[in-house]
Amino acid sequence: MAISKIQKRFYQKMQKTTQREIVLAAPQDIPVTADKTRIAQVITNLVSNALKYAQGEGQIRIKIYRRSTTAYFFIENPHPPLSQETLDKVFDTFYRADTARDRSGTGLGLSIVKSIITLHRGKCQVQNTKTGVEFSFQIPF
Repeated sequence: MAISKIQKRFYQKMQKTTQREIVLAAPQDIPVTADKTRIAQVITNLVSNALKYAQGEGQIRIKIYRRSTTAYFFIENPHPPLSQETLDKVFDTFYRADTARDRSGTGLGLSIVKSIITLHRGKCQVQNTKTGVEFSFQIPF
């Protein structure tokens, strides 16, 4: 299975359903040994969250690349910086950063992402950037 091919298919669907610009940088097909359905679920959750929580002007930026025997996936959306507490807990089950503002969702999406990636011997991360928030995962292939 090629992770970049899954993302490209998803990217084409998302471009049709949003007004926000999505920029995809996936210069090569990256074959990984993984459950295609579960990795597609991870990508769906991350891209959907990026679109849902994007604020202000700016693009959703997706970058996929490989280094040695690891595949890397990054998605950044325009958003004010998250607090350190939120960065530390965002992948926890039922954690929601701002329950007063948004009543939709259960707080399960990112914990599911982390579980799937962990089962694939990978890891998830989140960090503030100059222009937003970036979620990422890496899995070996």
